[in-house]
Amino acid sequence: MSLNKILSLSLFILLLTSTLTGITAYSQGTSFNSDATIILKDFSNPPSYQSQVDQQLLDAKLAKLSQQALKTVPRSEIYGYLLYVQSNSILSPLKNFLSSNHIPVTHEYKSVPVLRIPKIDTTLLTLLKQEFNGIQVFPDIIVEEYSSNTFVSPSFATYEGTLPPQVNLDGSLNGRLKLSTARQWLGFDTLQEEYQLYGDGITVGIIDSGVNYTLPAFKTKYNGSPRNISAEVVSALTDEGVFDLRGHGTHVASILIGNGDYLNTEKTGSPEMVYKSLDYRGFLPNADLVSIKVLDKNGQGLLSWVLEGFDRILKYDIDVLNLSFGSPVYNGTGDAVGILARKVWDKGTIIIAAAGNSGPWGSTIGNPAVLPFVISVGAFETPFKFWALSSWGPDAGGSPAPDIAGPGYKVSGINARDGSIEQLTGTSLATPMIVGVVGALKQAFPQATKTQIITALLKSTTDLGFAVERQGLGIINATKAYSLLQEMIETKETMIIANPPRISITNILYKTQIIGTSKTLTISIYASNSTTISFTHNITNTRASINGKENATFTINAGFNDIQLNLTLEEKELA
Repeated sequence: MSLNKILSLSLFILLLTSTLTGITAYSQGTSFNSDATIILKDFSNPPSYQSQVDQQLLDAKLAKLSQQALKTVPRSEIYGYLLYVQSNSILSPLKNFLSSNHIPVTHEYKSVPVLRIPKIDTTLLTLLKQEFNGIQVFPDIIVEEYSSNTFVSPSFATYEGTLPPQVNLDGSLNGRLKLSTARQWLGFDTLQEEYQLYGDGITVGIIDSGVNYTLPAFKTKYNGSPRNISAEVVSALTDEGVFDLRGHGTHVASILIGNGDYLNTEKTGSPEMVYKSLDYRGFLPNADLVSIKVLDKNGQGLLSWVLEGFDRILKYDIDVLNLSFGSPVYNGTGDAVGILARKVWDKGTIIIAAAGNSGPWGSTIGNPAVLPFVISVGAFETPFKFWALSSWGPDAGGSPAPDIAGPGYKVSGINARDGSIEQLTGTSLATPMIVGVVGALKQAFPQATKTQIITALLKSTTDLGFAVERQGLGIINATKAYSLLQEMIETKETMIIANPPRISITNILYKTQIIGTSKTLTISIYASNSTTISFTHNITNTRASINGKENATFTINAGFNDIQLNLTLEEKELA
């Protein structure tokens, strides 16, 4: 007799019923599809870890400590306060209180009842909170861009992935990553050419350090027609103007909408213009742009500036919004950024945000990427090698994160000073690529809902084999997303995707030492429609239960859902 400690558990997600018509019902015992299968493996002899960093990351306590630290802000780093008034009836008394105590209101937002005041002493702040129970007080803190021209890639923090070897790595291993290569990695190049998905009729938004839209890369579209550009700057940066004094926003914009025109400064002799370059053409070169400047010449801004940026962008009809910045502070369901970003989402805009550059430590996903209705993007160097400093999940709410990953290492883009080509690294640069794919799907299927588009995007992913806290679902495939979205629209079928894609020894949050005990696992489900699903398993050599039963059933909403599974495995003797 021997004890067999090697087991494989598949948590099958079954689509049972739905209140919507035309949705396929699957019988009990049939897996919904392979993409939605979550695998758990327990190893009696875990593989040797590559470094001390790996050992540290396997400690789930680190993630919990990071979550707590995420919400802690030293007073020295607070530049003012944001007062969220939850009842309009107290807005006038609140203003009277501030006036009588000589506290100026430096900004009042249009879309939400929020007042910005300067930094005040703790005694007065305590009195304010006691006087008005119907307000929430948020610190006004610094937010930062998520890019760098310092290319740190320590070998101790990189892992080998499992993507098939036919992926072409040209354009990244030596020098900067060409956008033509990035399009190929994401399965977008042939799809774009076949269906002419260049962003015609699509408007993208960028909240960042501004865009130098008078450069040749932006003045006209790829098809030669004039581009519609609206540019604004928050009130605190009026002296800087709408243009980009940092270079970050311009670089991001060129990845997204650049027409391929650039100044070649690497040629021997005088610089000369190159037109319609495929290597440096953006993902949606015919799209229109709304640029809201919230970051200064140093690539920093205050939370209050970001809120004003959302306030301003609500005036426009944006299809997809790019957010390549963030802060480490998240305040849950009452978060100030979340309140305004949700208004943008509710208006019909899909929001994509950079996960952050605070890896390799756990629970370092920044805000707004942490928001549940926002798609968060990590960064890899190549599909075989993850970027060392890309932020890890789980997010501050304990949910699996990031959602997906994209190319973010030495990414080519337009230099804001002269229109030449430069390279930057960070999750900031992976984000506009995902925005581009989403915009193309919106162009191809204008009748598709936000949740259908996002479900297709997430469901198109290939697991790269990295820890799920690092890669999320993995790398998207735009061609597969197109087919899935087309199928959803034509058949009215409900589709779902689960994050994490697996539970295994390589993960932190989903540690596998659970034999004989119960583990509460958070599974994120994204669904194209409201429906009912069931989790079951295929364990035969070990007794297992989910929430104390053989299976568990949940009603889920269209969009993002967090499911709590209490998983119990009991090891037994095998012949």
